[in-house]
Amino acid sequence: MPIITVECLLAASEETRQYVWSLMVQHAVLVRELLERAAQHPDFERWQSAGNLPAKAVERLAKESSNEEPPLLLEPRFSQLPDRFYKSAISTVQTTYKSWLALQHGRQQQRNRKQLWLDIVEDDLLTEYDESQLDSIIKKAHEILSQLLSEMKKEANETSEDKKVRRKKATKKKDKAQTDSEEMQEERKFISIYKLNKLYNSSTDAVTRRAIAHLVRNHSQVNEEEDPDKIPLEIEKTRIEIERLDQQLKSQLPKGRDPFGTQYQKNLEFATELPSKLSTSEEDVSEFIKWNAEEGQRRIAVMRLPKSLPYPISFGSNTDLRWFQETQERKTLKGKKTNKPRNQIIVRFQGLKNHSFKILCDRRQLPHFQQFVTDWKTYQELDRKGKADSEKCSASLFLLRSARLIWREDNRVPPKSLRKKKGKQKNNAVVASGKNVGSSSDNRKTEPWNTHRLYLQCSIDTRLLTAEGTEEVRQEEIGQIIKQLEGDSKDSRKKKAVTDNQELTAGQMADRKRKSSTLTRLNNKSAFSRPSKKPYQGQPDIVVGVSFSRHKPATAVVWDAKEDKILETQTVRQLLVDRKVQDKRGNQTIVQLKFQQYRLVGRHQRLRRNRLRRRNQERSRGMYQQSKSETNLGLYVDRLLAARIVELAIKWKAGSITLPKIENIRESVESEIRARAEKKFPGLKEAQDKYAKEFRISFHQWSYGRLDTAIRSKAARVGVLIETAWQPVSGDLQDKAKDLAQAAYYTRESAER
Repeated sequence: MPIITVECLLAASEETRQYVWSLMVQHAVLVRELLERAAQHPDFERWQSAGNLPAKAVERLAKESSNEEPPLLLEPRFSQLPDRFYKSAISTVQTTYKSWLALQHGRQQQRNRKQLWLDIVEDDLLTEYDESQLDSIIKKAHEILSQLLSEMKKEANETSEDKKVRRKKATKKKDKAQTDSEEMQEERKFISIYKLNKLYNSSTDAVTRRAIAHLVRNHSQVNEEEDPDKIPLEIEKTRIEIERLDQQLKSQLPKGRDPFGTQYQKNLEFATELPSKLSTSEEDVSEFIKWNAEEGQRRIAVMRLPKSLPYPISFGSNTDLRWFQETQERKTLKGKKTNKPRNQIIVRFQGLKNHSFKILCDRRQLPHFQQFVTDWKTYQELDRKGKADSEKCSASLFLLRSARLIWREDNRVPPKSLRKKKGKQKNNAVVASGKNVGSSSDNRKTEPWNTHRLYLQCSIDTRLLTAEGTEEVRQEEIGQIIKQLEGDSKDSRKKKAVTDNQELTAGQMADRKRKSSTLTRLNNKSAFSRPSKKPYQGQPDIVVGVSFSRHKPATAVVWDAKEDKILETQTVRQLLVDRKVQDKRGNQTIVQLKFQQYRLVGRHQRLRRNRLRRRNQERSRGMYQQSKSETNLGLYVDRLLAARIVELAIKWKAGSITLPKIENIRESVESEIRARAEKKFPGLKEAQDKYAKEFRISFHQWSYGRLDTAIRSKAARVGVLIETAWQPVSGDLQDKAKDLAQAAYYTRESAER
């Protein structure tokens, strides 16, 4: 589903901002309490081993009493919270623990795979090596690999019930082609290592075992020019990765935010704590040694600032927001009124009905918020009492899908004129009595609801911007409801719904009635009017593969599956060259203007290197200030690259864009750096750290996650499908991009059979 997020600033009175801040602080405390109770639950270890949290677990924790304490929802300190804030707290805790448990489960699986790899490679190195057997080992490796590939093709073509159920589960939140592609890629990765391990342990022939070890070392590929000197480095890298994974598996449980600063106060007390006794006795000396050993922990505790801002408030239903439009008088800069009125968009929230907020947004986001107003107005007009369901409309076709309220620190710099006025007011604040008149107003300005700004983030489905996309969403909603009513869905099978109304419970009857009413409303096609625009239709046989590298952000390859050839290749230089420039501008030549955007890549890398070299020196002097210039420049370049890659896909009418999976790429890079440092300076910790620092500056040059997000966002706006695959380790950037496109295409083809 092509979902994007639009953001706006909310303007409200100081009383409203103070009220919202107090509610969101209570909401943050509730989230913190729920996180602690979830960690103390008797079934938490079982949830952790399974890597998942039951759907209603947090909701039951909020309603049940714990250790002779009343339920959290009934405590007086949370009595002022609206119902929507309760639901948001439960959803926040559910999402937090679900992601943490899934992350820990994935780390454990990754550790198991790396341990298998390490065991096979180390066992193979212990055996005697005969160079005359090299050709037979390579030949045997080809045979084993072809055998495994044929077995995987048979498994991919199977249509067993287990695979059908697994794909139905996965297609709830993702497009079918994308989900099947990711699932098959995951299966291929797991099957290869476990099958090779099983074959290795069951085989007794020396050549076969060496061939299997060769495939394991080279990631299920045959490498006839394998360098034996690189094997110890790979082993050391894998050992470091396992050690780092062990440390991450011991990571702390999710902790809530600290809106009152109590946790930071504890950190300060721990950091400034001195030994209780200072003397020359042996016991006191041992205590001092222990205190001195904790210096690093104290320094980390005081430098790590806990998040104090309240959690965002999530509004999962699009009917929780009420949209209006008011006509207001417009004033010029000199304060004079004009004849042209201004239409101000107003929003009210479920649970905050008595408080209104003005929408302040950019011109690019304004049409979306105007559409929110139109949708809500249509919904109100058609949802009046006395009208039949066939004349009403369904909120599932709203452009708005969900929303979040979020606070951010106000980092705006006041203008010079305002700063001069403040200085004069401060100088004139002292009266004859010696008291400061402006002290109360100054204290009021430092309140958190005055030093922070309130924002609204709205997620929208881009398909609902056009009439064709709205019809597509309508048909999807109708199909889902029909399946649920017929008992074909998962929920219906669990409830064992029957067609006889006499055997239905009151809840089942109400649920069926609600779904029937929604189905009738969805059939009202005249409710929402959208502009007509043909959706993007690409050719499924043409795929754009995008490979990431250390120094070059991206390389794009257009691959035709029918003819099995590369149609076009564009490096980062070719992507960022502006070929539309025909005339020079001022003192800049045509060549300078054409390469203006490409030079930003080098500028970003220079900024990063200078920042990393300067950071430790400035921190030691207490002068370090984090700058956003590097981040903003990188984000701008990422958006340029994303726009050019999507333009390339549209030019060739590609059916999809394939991106590499970027999970654990930072851990892999860090482990390789550590392994190189230990090999170069064995036993010298300071030299290893210095070498790793210098190597790290030149190694990881780009934010792959940020570039991946930019490409996905741009493709979602146009309607181009995004697929993912594992990027090969060896080969140049063009070959890697081609392999990515091929892997995604063949996986999709096998999944559709």
